Amino acid sequence: MERLKYIDNIKGFGILLVIFGHIFFFLTNREIFQSDKLIGFIVSFYMEMFFFFSGFVYVYREDGLWAFVKKSFIALIYPCLILWSIGLLGNLSISLLCGGSISFPDVHEIFWFYWFCKCLFICRIILFLFCRCSFWIYGKFSRGFYFSLIVLGLLSTIVFDLAVDYIPLLCVDRFLMFYIGGYIVGRAKIAEIIIKKRYPLVMILIIALIPFTYNLCSDYLWLDIKVNRLFIGWIMMPIILIIFFSTPFLNFLGKAGYHSLLIYLIHLVLLGFIQTAVSAMYGEVFLNSYMLAVLLSILLLYISLLASVAVKKNPLLRKVVLNK
Repeated sequence: MERLKYIDNIKGFGILLVIFGHIFFFLTNREIFQSDKLIGFIVSFYMEMFFFFSGFVYVYREDGLWAFVKKSFIALIYPCLILWSIGLLGNLSISLLCGGSISFPDVHEIFWFYWFCKCLFICRIILFLFCRCSFWIYGKFSRGFYFSLIVLGLLSTIVFDLAVDYIPLLCVDRFLMFYIGGYIVGRAKIAEIIIKKRYPLVMILIIALIPFTYNLCSDYLWLDIKVNRLFIGWIMMPIILIIFFSTPFLNFLGKAGYHSLLIYLIHLVLLGFIQTAVSAMYGEVFLNSYMLAVLLSILLLYISLLASVAVKKNPLLRKVVLNK
């Protein structure tokens, strides 16, 4: 499938939001982070955006299951293991050099490290298996196939949400619906309809977004925080699609979007180094500043982008980190 520039731009925008969220969390205490309205709005859709547009560009191929699992593992899980190991060794070394205490990750931290890649890996496997079964039943992408996908997306939230109390599922209960939704929008040509009707549609969606963004519907008992975020996520997906399709001047984000997965992993390693050093030397430091968070986010994005490009260009680093 040919790369779509506006999808790379969306991913570039998304990785900037992710870095901003991590930086702001690093600079503030947990209470301020959780109560901040801007952060609350960003958190309600930025990871959903990655899953939605990852599903949007997914192309089903009739590969063998093992070949697909192996390919997905190398693309998503292998770099996590390598960079997490580098980050762990680096953090231990920094703690020793800065006179801090040495602590090893517990089972919970090991399970949840780089959860995004592992969750995306599970979503890819589930969608592949469903497409394979649907081909056996329908023989092609039919209306029944898309209807079954919609049912799967709706049921996944309910079923996985019930199971998450017993088995930690790396947020699959929250994001599989968006991954499947993105695949349907891309495959069933719904995106073309959205883009064709983009000007009146974006106004309607923005108006619909207001009550959920400002919790104007919070008096309804059924509309809890989780459901409120679900509405915001689904309303924001077509808005983001329309904005980035219609604004080619945002192409400067494309390079970051192209390298978004590696940037995501590298920025967490670098941020971990910084956090370990600061904690070892100064303890907890809280600088509640949007401007500082924005500036540091742009700087960390740029450094992570340079590192990502260097990894892909250098044959040895590419082999070690990406197994390519």
